[in-house]
Amino acid sequence: SVDTSFDPGTGANNFVETLAVQADGKVLLGGWFTSINGIARNRIARLKTNGSVDTSFDPGTGASFIVETLAVQVDGKVLLGGWFTLINGITRNHIARLNTDGSVDTGSTPPVKPRVNADDDILLLVLPAIIAANNAITGTYSGTMRYTITSPVGSKSGSNRIVIRVNNDRTIVVNPGTTYPGSGIISGNSATVFYPAKNFNSPGVNCSGTVEGQGTLSGNTITGTLGPSTFSCNGVTVSITGTFTCTKKN
Repeated sequence: SVDTSFDPGTGANNFVETLAVQADGKVLLGGWFTSINGIARNRIARLKTNGSVDTSFDPGTGASFIVETLAVQVDGKVLLGGWFTLINGITRNHIARLNTDGSVDTGSTPPVKPRVNADDDILLLVLPAIIAANNAITGTYSGTMRYTITSPVGSKSGSNRIVIRVNNDRTIVVNPGTTYPGSGIISGNSATVFYPAKNFNSPGVNCSGTVEGQGTLSGNTITGTLGPSTFSCNGVTVSITGTFTCTKKN
């Protein structure tokens, strides 16, 4: 049954990837979130034993991107690993250590390998694998998007060239360098892309909105489906479905 004495309120507004319990029972969280129970906490937070946000642990602006793993040292300091490059505005590429109050430990600059317990060693072994995995998928993937647009006046099928650039931090740019580029992210082997409907503009037709796609990264290929999504063209609501396949070129 749910332990009602532990109440995080509205909880995290996005994924929690990792957690650790301190010796005093407080809980450290890392992940994708930017708030906990309505309190701003960018990807790193600590909860009290009753589930409320511990405001005495303040990481400032927090991590610039996802916190993938964390571990508590025996002295209470917190090691973080993930896709970030900044912690509270201070450069920390993929690994950082926080003081017990949440501030960045500037006493030692990574790379650092404190020999304190097995968890820390596991963390520092995992990080190079995370970074290597990110670098392995970085590059430009190109292929074809096939779609069917359905409107109150009929349907239209077609295809567009699609280019997906995957950055080191696993963020995605769809059709980079074009008038209406899209965006997205890869999490694990799952890819989410957002494609501006304006790419379907034609003479006399002005579309607005976003088409969402969900795909899978397998080897050097990203394959996925579009929609079903809805957007507007000249004030008329239309829907779109389809598929896309891209292969890594460089």
